[in-house]
Amino acid sequence: MAFAGGRSADPVTVLPCAPSPAQLADRPRHTAAVVAVLAGIAFSALMTAVWLGWPPLIILDQRVAEWLTSGVSSHPGQLTTLRVITTLGSTTMLASVMTITAIVIVARRWWRAAAFLAVAELAPLLVGPVLKLLMDRARPVVAHVLVAPPATLSFPSGHALGSTVSYGAILWLCLPLLPQRRLEVAASTVAALVALVGFSRVALGVHYVSDVAGGWLPGLAWLAMSALLVTRRR
Repeated sequence: MAFAGGRSADPVTVLPCAPSPAQLADRPRHTAAVVAVLAGIAFSALMTAVWLGWPPLIILDQRVAEWLTSGVSSHPGQLTTLRVITTLGSTTMLASVMTITAIVIVARRWWRAAAFLAVAELAPLLVGPVLKLLMDRARPVVAHVLVAPPATLSFPSGHALGSTVSYGAILWLCLPLLPQRRLEVAASTVAALVALVGFSRVALGVHYVSDVAGGWLPGLAWLAMSALLVTRRR
């Protein structure tokens, strides 16, 4: 098609499927909704299997616990490393990290972020203890006792639940603050940290694999629901 003067129009490519800025801004919320649903379904299935004492799961739990504790018992260096790693998911460590985060948020008057943090932290404070009482599962009994087992019940792992929610909450708050590359590094770091904390609980013989998974899944579901309930739509 030609205009007056013989100049032709530049072709314009139309992308009807290209997302708008608003749609791009909503993607974290859509992801949170999917995570909440999938993690909730997976946790319901796991909790049912533990409650019913599903033999394949019980056998797997015991064998992995025995295998890991047996291997660690002959390597003092690994035992020391695991003891350090497991403190990253302890109540004292998480309380310190979240207190510092809360102080920074309140000092900057980010009230909605503070509300999100408060709602998210209800999981390790309330949800975890209630689930422990409901499931009433004893701690693992293994041949190589590496640390004194805590007096609390076993399912779910409080370290796994607390680290998932606390470190995950900080990551969620960083979403609008970090460029894409740094965000990917931050997400990978948080995932590795949470995974190592969970692994240390099994390797030290104080939790079964299903206990750790039972902490990760409700932690993810609760964190995602907190984000949906408290954060703004865009």
